Amino acid sequence: MDGEGDSSVILNYSIDSGIAPDSTSAFLVSGSPAEISQIVDVPLAPFNLEFDFWFDTPTGALMVLLDGVELAEFLALDFLPGNFNTAFIPIGDPFLGSTDVQLVFRLDGPSGSQVYVDNIIWPGLLNGNFEDGTLDNWTVRTEGQASVEVTNFEIQLASVPEPSSLAVFGAGLLTMSFFGYRRRRKHKCQTSVVAI
Repeated sequence: MDGEGDSSVILNYSIDSGIAPDSTSAFLVSGSPAEISQIVDVPLAPFNLEFDFWFDTPTGALMVLLDGVELAEFLALDFLPGNFNTAFIPIGDPFLGSTDVQLVFRLDGPSGSQVYVDNIIWPGLLNGNFEDGTLDNWTVRTEGQASVEVTNFEIQLASVPEPSSLAVFGAGLLTMSFFGYRRRRKHKCQTSVVAI
């Protein structure tokens, strides 16, 4: 990193859930750390690093580092498996204006921990959405049984009825219940008349 700065920088980040990424993502599996990294330059003005991630297991920790400084850590236990999340990490001092720094996405945790990473947005970053189906421009580092690959997948989105649909369904259910009640009541009245 160019210039002077405190290496114990703590930055805040925010998460939005439910954003669906493209159909290809980097897929990291831990067996020891698995990571992808790219050398980047940091603009002079503050901005947000943005990316999507999805833990496919309830274990593991995804760490984001810049020039060896941890920007954020996401624990699988804090997120529902199979649910995409978008992270926004503000980038500011002491990194602004730095050149040739390493941006790292690292998965660590018990063997078999899995995370998808996609749609990485950083000024000048190459192949941040992995749409070409490769890890070109990324450096991959794995240890032990860890692996990194680009994978295609289909997102199965559950349809959620609109409130108006639920109202129509409720009205229909009430109407059917009312007519069923009337029929049972009418049938009971006819039965009691015959018995006389």
